[in-house]
Amino acid sequence: MDKIHWLHLSDIHLNKRDVDSRRMRNRLLDYMKELGTQIDYIFITGDLRYAPMGEFAADTVDYINKLLSVTNLTVDRLFIVPGNHDIERDAEGRAEAILESIKDYSPKDGALASDKMAAVHCGHTEFRKMMHTIYHENQEQAAGYDNDEKPHFVTETKDFNIICIDTALTYTKQRNNNLFIGTEYIMDLLEELNQDKPSIILTHYSFDFLERSEQMQIVQLLKDFHVQLWLAGHEHTVLMRKQWDYFYEFQSGNLMHEGEYTRSTIMIGTYDPASYNGIVEVHEWDSDNGWFKMQNVGVHKEDYYAYELQNTKTMIDQIVSASHRNAESPVRMEAELSAVPDKMEMDTFCGELSAAADIHQMPCEISSGYLYVDNRIAPTAQVEVLEYNIYGTKYYEIRNGGFEFKFLEIQQFEIGNLFFGYELSVYSNVADRLYWFNMISEIVNASTIIIKFEAADKERILRMSIPGAGSSFDRIREETAVWKEQMERIVKIENYYGVKFYLPKKADESVYVTIEILSDAIEGLPARRLPVVNMKSRGLFKHFTLDEEVWYGDGSDLMSLNLFGYTFKPVAEYIMPGEFVWNRKEHGWESDKKNGGVSVRVEFMVDTDISKDKKLMDVMPVSDLKDELNLEETPIVTGECADIISDYINVSHKVQEIYRQYQIYQEALGEWIHYDLDEDNHLVKKYSGAVIDKVTVNKMTKNILHEGMLLVRKAGAFVQKLGLQNETDFLADSMGDNLGFEFMVLAAIYMDHGHWAVEFENGDSFYNLLEMCTVLRTADEEDSADLLKTFTLLKNEMEEQGMDIRHIDHYNMLRNYIYTVADIYKIFFDAIQKKLEAMVVEIDSLVDKNPDFIATEGKFKGCIFYQTDTDSNRVDVFDPSGNIMADFSIFQNEAIRNYEKTRLGIQGAVEHN
Repeated sequence: MDKIHWLHLSDIHLNKRDVDSRRMRNRLLDYMKELGTQIDYIFITGDLRYAPMGEFAADTVDYINKLLSVTNLTVDRLFIVPGNHDIERDAEGRAEAILESIKDYSPKDGALASDKMAAVHCGHTEFRKMMHTIYHENQEQAAGYDNDEKPHFVTETKDFNIICIDTALTYTKQRNNNLFIGTEYIMDLLEELNQDKPSIILTHYSFDFLERSEQMQIVQLLKDFHVQLWLAGHEHTVLMRKQWDYFYEFQSGNLMHEGEYTRSTIMIGTYDPASYNGIVEVHEWDSDNGWFKMQNVGVHKEDYYAYELQNTKTMIDQIVSASHRNAESPVRMEAELSAVPDKMEMDTFCGELSAAADIHQMPCEISSGYLYVDNRIAPTAQVEVLEYNIYGTKYYEIRNGGFEFKFLEIQQFEIGNLFFGYELSVYSNVADRLYWFNMISEIVNASTIIIKFEAADKERILRMSIPGAGSSFDRIREETAVWKEQMERIVKIENYYGVKFYLPKKADESVYVTIEILSDAIEGLPARRLPVVNMKSRGLFKHFTLDEEVWYGDGSDLMSLNLFGYTFKPVAEYIMPGEFVWNRKEHGWESDKKNGGVSVRVEFMVDTDISKDKKLMDVMPVSDLKDELNLEETPIVTGECADIISDYINVSHKVQEIYRQYQIYQEALGEWIHYDLDEDNHLVKKYSGAVIDKVTVNKMTKNILHEGMLLVRKAGAFVQKLGLQNETDFLADSMGDNLGFEFMVLAAIYMDHGHWAVEFENGDSFYNLLEMCTVLRTADEEDSADLLKTFTLLKNEMEEQGMDIRHIDHYNMLRNYIYTVADIYKIFFDAIQKKLEAMVVEIDSLVDKNPDFIATEGKFKGCIFYQTDTDSNRVDVFDPSGNIMADFSIFQNEAIRNYEKTRLGIQGAVEHN
């Protein structure tokens, strides 16, 4: 069978017409001719236009036709998905419809609100027109973009199932990640696939931009339907990787001139139907040298990225038949399994071989392979196979990031004991750990395991049977089920309370109790029991039914619960409905005969107030620690270790400091405005009750502007300190072209000069920009002249936009300012998240490599303690389990909630008159 080739482009932005962008696109046509590669398909993963520059370019169709011409293709071999720039994001009613459509959405249910889908698609009008123009010779393909009830579609070609997914479906200005695409729509498509053909997903946003629970459900669907290729764009750079140890994702760069942190690239993919393998090459544009093939893009620095698909019935038939072919085929392995492979067991197991040689010091063959369970078509995991030949006996280790098999082939067809174990404490992310437990659960509950790999240029198959019930393997099955259930409970708590946990490597019994209480509370199960209330008489009744729950208290009599850095505060208690019976012995009523007493449901909320007064640092004389620590044995850190710890502590404090500034800013807002709900649960404006006059309105406004700008500048400075982006660039990128915000920034400076910025007449507050310029023109301050110049430029720009500069509405300006600060604060957390996560990994690695840093007894047991070589009179102690990401997640979630609340106005909703 002939190999198949495709061309993958993304983010063309054809209406961005600068010289270098036009050159790269024109030269690409010539370059494709020069390459001479027979292209069979063209995939464009979104952003045909550049939204800030308006409509689709007039030559969009012409350019695409030229691409088809130079590759000798017809339009039926062209596949396009929409990007965020291709839709009218702010089309009237669209954002509100999206919020309604996802309000009750759950990835496990998978259905977005169908009655809102027409309004959700109101921003797709021009894109759909463009598709009908491009596909004017193939209207069946064009029709795939028109169905509001089916936003995604699949096309079966001679070679592939092409799955076109609209990841911009729920994208808004406020929601540009944590996207939903509707798992029900996806499953409907996947059920249409021809399983004898490989499938390719096309999206604009990559898998990483989906909401986390959406990701987890999508991965399971991809596995169920054996989909292992995903092409995307959006990030204007090159990413080639294997996601979730299952599917390959390739992100192409853009086709427009942009900054130094982007890559203008195309990808050319090849697929060999005979071997189920393929490669992807990257070709990049350089303004001076033109198009060229990128080097070192593969896992082992090849000039291509290699992949292998395992998704056809034919392939599993080959595996099954190969296992019975001849003596060189894999051995059937039936043996008892031990749950935990420790060294003592392995020594006994390997007997004299282990005594004669250290196995891991001996040469071995290392191969990459795949693990299958119960003859499934798709592999469950990718594995590393280590094969040792020890005095004529073969010893195997099958490894993956989460588990490991070990076994010995005593002689052909006779296998020694089979050991299986796993270690997942290195995964601090809840979703990661649950992913591994799901995978391991599949393995330990399977009846047959097949491992396929290549060794000495030959395909090898290892086939083993897993013992069933009644074997020693039952223990590991039971333990895995318990841990999997525990992770599912933690995920439930994360999703319900909108938090993100970072798991420690070890936990005590109190943690498991807390997880159980919170999980039960979410499910509406009893979290406490009241004792039987002693009464003189039961009256005429032996039993009665309570139909509705009864409020019992505000939870103030209960203690708060702590879990992975979060505090959960009881806020309400309810006596649960049900059957009540008379307890003659206790002489009172009870609803729980089994456990006794009255069942009470408890509601909790995340307590963020405790962060306000959190003490970040204690300073104690070294002499005070003499009974707690052996100071003579205190580790002394130097060089890189000292820098890592110091940076970690400083960054932890800085994140706290910025959050405290956010709280101060919120208090400034609360002096004037607070939020409330009306009868229909709409957020509406409620004034604080302060007397509003010219003096008050200016003082309050000055305070809001001052604290807000302080927050924004601290966030920008921190981004710069982390080396992520220049402060000025970060703020400019976050603010965009926002005249209103620029005006308020200048108004803050104006007020710092001692001037009143806000006019107040007959209850109406506004700015008179003309009057403000006049005041600056007559002012004595040296820097007033510079401020006047800036104000004058802004005045001219506002006049060009038709604004009445003598009466600029104060409420609307303040509303825009508060919204923009909320937006910047939310973007700030997105910007620093990966850097902070990397620091956590770094500090965990440091602790793992230096266990002597950890105190093993006393007041500071479990804490890192050390001295630096620069100050022998100081000992630093901190708790590594107080992971920075716990606080980060609390702050980020609050930033997101605040942003959602303010995005439509000061009160979080547009006031309709």
